[in-house]
Amino acid sequence: MMFVVLPVLSLPLMWVAFVAAMMAMLSLFGIKSGSLQSHQTAYHLAQVALPYLVLSMLLVPATASAAFFCRLARKATLHWKWPLMACGLIAVLAGLSIVNFSLPGPANQGTLMLGFALNDHPTASQWLQFLLPLAIGGWAAWRSIKAERPRLAS
Repeated sequence: MMFVVLPVLSLPLMWVAFVAAMMAMLSLFGIKSGSLQSHQTAYHLAQVALPYLVLSMLLVPATASAAFFCRLARKATLHWKWPLMACGLIAVLAGLSIVNFSLPGPANQGTLMLGFALNDHPTASQWLQFLLPLAIGGWAAWRSIKAERPRLAS
């Protein structure tokens, strides 16, 4: 249950925590709906940083979650299949997720949309969102197999 159900539940919770932290950071810079003039320096800085924030919003929680489950399996000395399964589930969820985010302007409110999409032609960010947790799980499995070999030989 720990490596099948919890990864599916933990990733959305981490996304929510990341969005809350990002909203708190935006409010520290004074970027709130209806209170920001589009000619201010903070608005232009936020507009430039927006693509990186959106990509990090998807990558950081998925990477942290995959690393957490790999570390948990290593500490519990579980078979290499368990962290790989957890990272595979995280990779599928992260690879299907999409985000659309726009900053608030003088005439409109900001928007944040998070959802899942299965496309015929996934974007480069969706491939990265899928492959990064899978690579972390593969690395953890490789380390576990490598650690088991000396025990098997003796």
